[in-house]
Amino acid sequence: MTAANRKLSAAQTVLSIQDFKNLIQVSSVSELQKIPLEALPRVIPDEVLNSTTGLMRKTLENIIFELNMREVSERVELESKYSAEVSDALFYFSDYFGKENFTRLNKKLVELGLLYKTWKIDNDEQKRQDLLPKIKELNGLIDIIKRETKSVIKARVTLAQNIKNVGKDKAQFVAEIENLQYIIKRNEQKMSQYYHLRLLVIGADMRDLSSKIKDSSDLIAIVQDSISLNHAQLNQLTGKSLLPGFKKKVKGNKNFIDKLRQETNALLSQKKALEVPISETALIAWLDVVVDATLTDDKRQGSIALLGRVRMTLFHLLQQYCLQQEAAAMDVAQHPFSQTSPETVIKFLLQSEEFILQYFRNKRLETASWMGNLAESKVDMLGKIEKQLLKELKKNSKFHK
Repeated sequence: MTAANRKLSAAQTVLSIQDFKNLIQVSSVSELQKIPLEALPRVIPDEVLNSTTGLMRKTLENIIFELNMREVSERVELESKYSAEVSDALFYFSDYFGKENFTRLNKKLVELGLLYKTWKIDNDEQKRQDLLPKIKELNGLIDIIKRETKSVIKARVTLAQNIKNVGKDKAQFVAEIENLQYIIKRNEQKMSQYYHLRLLVIGADMRDLSSKIKDSSDLIAIVQDSISLNHAQLNQLTGKSLLPGFKKKVKGNKNFIDKLRQETNALLSQKKALEVPISETALIAWLDVVVDATLTDDKRQGSIALLGRVRMTLFHLLQQYCLQQEAAAMDVAQHPFSQTSPETVIKFLLQSEEFILQYFRNKRLETASWMGNLAESKVDMLGKIEKQLLKELKKNSKFHK
């Protein structure tokens, strides 16, 4: 018995595209030609055709032509038996191929990968800048792939919910469910590849920013010491001293108080100039990449290690962002003369923790919208990431409530 006939006699089913891919690896052209048309997948993707050459490719081209002819009559029959939603789901796989953006995504990923490698070799700033529009374009494609994947998931769920009432068409339903799962897995693998590459790119940016923050911290500490000293003197001179009689002694020394305030304003400006700002927009973009990469099913050791390193850098930057917000709010609270409306500024600056909580609220909604009925496990993962992140942030910093 041939390999092809053994496969069919053992299963007595309609081959999924993955079954068919496995089959052509072990079958001869003559064996392939003997497979009943009704046992073949409704569509054979270009990636399968392009993996063959010579007579095998010619045979596949002939099979594809026959499958296309069969589908016309089969579609009419199935549409008359089932609802529009079910028949659309049955033909989703064949309708999807040739129209999806997967090929575009693959091509753009290759381009970005090559550009990243050349940038890593010579560390040229212009090449890094050239990465940005490529990433922006890929971000748009990833969003499209997510929407397409959501539709595939919906079609698969529809077939799974209706399979118990289909009688002799059950084999076709089983095959189409497997085909749709094939698309989901393929799309998720490609998105994992994208996020791995994005982690490499943002990881370099984040490490650079983290190093600059560490380098500036000693100088900022020196300036802060002077600010704190002035603050203590101002407290004494303006009646907040705990020393009895000191206020009376310096009463009327307005010029000295004004001088201290001017000096403090100058120090606050100097401190601000030394600080390496962390953009909230950049933080959200980094969070998106790290969280999305965490949610993908990329089990490669290299990817897991990379994600771990980038996450730790992100934790450090988020912690620094919160500390910067807290310190800025404290500066305003202690030196209200430095701002026209200190209450408003403090209220704005003390949103660090709420910023993180709101990010994850939005991310849960986005994930549920993308994943549909399969979102529950992903949303649980988001909860774990959020708790870990807040734990890291609170370990070495205090939040004002």
